Amino acid sequence: MSELDVKALGESVSAWEKKLAQVRNGLWRDANFGFYDCPLCRLYFHPPSVCAGCPVCRDTGKRRCGGGPYAAVSDALDKCGECDSPTNLCALEASVKAELEYLRRLYREAVDEQEKKEKK
Repeated sequence: MSELDVKALGESVSAWEKKLAQVRNGLWRDANFGFYDCPLCRLYFHPPSVCAGCPVCRDTGKRRCGGGPYAAVSDALDKCGECDSPTNLCALEASVKAELEYLRRLYREAVDEQEKKEKK
């Protein structure tokens, strides 16, 4: 993975930490969950080769964050938009936390890969 990938993954982790804090503080409507707020999307979400080279796409084999935890975030946001019941808000928090953990794992793997390259 390139240094740019590692940097974008680190920035994505930070962005999702902020989103999780907003959800936990009842400010989920203020959080931006779209691709405009994603450092990885800003780097890789460009037609015609949408997501080509993105670490998430490489990991899942699917574009637009398919195959990862983001789909659950999207579903939970839809449900909260319809009714922000405690059940729906708990599902949103759990899905945002899962996405954050997923990105943290990818980031750790990318950092480990960079460190191995540097040692050679």
